[in-house]
Amino acid sequence: MNIILAMLAAITTIITFWIAYSIVKAIQQQGYALNMLKEAILKETKASVMQKCTETYIIIRRQRSKATQNHSTEIAKDYYREIFDLHWAEYRHYSEGLIPPKAMKAWLAARKRNYDDDRIEIEDPVKGVQTVSYADEWKYLLKTNYFEKDDPFVTYMNEIHEGKIDLVEGK
Repeated sequence: MNIILAMLAAITTIITFWIAYSIVKAIQQQGYALNMLKEAILKETKASVMQKCTETYIIIRRQRSKATQNHSTEIAKDYYREIFDLHWAEYRHYSEGLIPPKAMKAWLAARKRNYDDDRIEIEDPVKGVQTVSYADEWKYLLKTNYFEKDDPFVTYMNEIHEGKIDLVEGK
C-alpha cells in the first residue's frame, strides 16, 4: 500500500511539474508574441513620426517663399517660429526613441548651418532690404521666453548652435 501511495505521489508530482512546465512555456510564447507586437508597433510609430516630421517641414518651408513673395518680415519670423516648434517636437520624439540617432544627427547638422548662415532677405518697397535670420529669431524667442528656460531642448539646441556637440560622432 505504501508503494502504491508513493507511486501515486510520484505520478502526481510528475503531472504537476509537466502542467507547470506547459504553463511556463505558454506564457513565454505569449510574451514572445507580445514583444513581437510591441516591436512592430514601435517600428510603425517610428516610421509614422519620421514621415510626419518630414511632411511638416515641407509644409513649413513653403512659408519661406511666401515671406519673400509678400515682402513680409512677419511671415519670415513666423516661418522661423514654426521651424523652432518643429525642432522642439523632433527633440521630444528623439528623446523618446522615436527618431533614429542617424536621422537626428543629420537634422541637427543642418540646424548648426542654419544658425550660422540662414537668413531671409525681404525687399520692402518702403524700408528697403530687411533681413530676418535664424540666429536672430532664435535669440529673440529665448529672450521672450517662448520656450521654458529650463527646457532641455533649449540647452541642447544652444549647444548645437555653439558647436559644442560633435555631430559626426553624435556626442
